[in-house]
Amino acid sequence: MNRRSHNRRAHVDLIDGTSALIETSQVQTEFAKDRWDARNIPGLRYPPHSTAYYIHFVHVPERFRSHIKEYAQFKIAEGRGAGTLNRAAYCLGTFLTFFSQHYPQATTLQHLCLQDIDAFILYLKTDAHARGLKTDWQYVYNHLTYLENFLSYLERLQHSFRPDAPTTQLIWSYHLLKPMYN
Repeated sequence: MNRRSHNRRAHVDLIDGTSALIETSQVQTEFAKDRWDARNIPGLRYPPHSTAYYIHFVHVPERFRSHIKEYAQFKIAEGRGAGTLNRAAYCLGTFLTFFSQHYPQATTLQHLCLQDIDAFILYLKTDAHARGLKTDWQYVYNHLTYLENFLSYLERLQHSFRPDAPTTQLIWSYHLLKPMYN
C-alpha cells in the first residue's frame, strides 16, 4: 500500500458496532411502546419549542395496533413528523374502533366495502355535530385522507391486513370533496 492511499484510509471514521446496536435496540424498545417519544427516535421530526413530541397509539384497538405502528414506522422513513403521525394514529384509531364495532370478530380489513366507508362518514358527521364542530367536512376529510393513505399503503405492500377491494373502489373522489351548501 502506498503512502497516499494509507493517508486516505486514515481519515475514515470507524463506527463502534456496539453503540450502533444499542441505539437500534433503544429505538425498537420505543417502537414497542403505545406512546412513542419522538426525542427517542432518530430522524423523527418534532417541534422542539412545544410538547408535541408524542405519538399515541392507545386510541387504536389493541388487536390492530401493530399494523398502525408498522405504518407509522413507514411514515417516519417517508419523512413525516411526530404531529402528523399522531393525527394519523388518532384518525386511524377512530376508523378501526368504528370497524371493530361493526365487525367484532374481524382480524383484517378483508371485507371492508364502500357501504362501510359511507357508514363511517355518517358516523364522523354525527360525531362532529355532537362535538359542535363548525367544519364537519374538514373533520371527515382528515379522517378519510389518513384512511385512504393507510389503505393505499396496505395495497401497495399486498399486506395480508388489506381489504379485498382496491382503495379506489372504497374511497371515491366525492368522499373527499367539500360539500356545497345552498
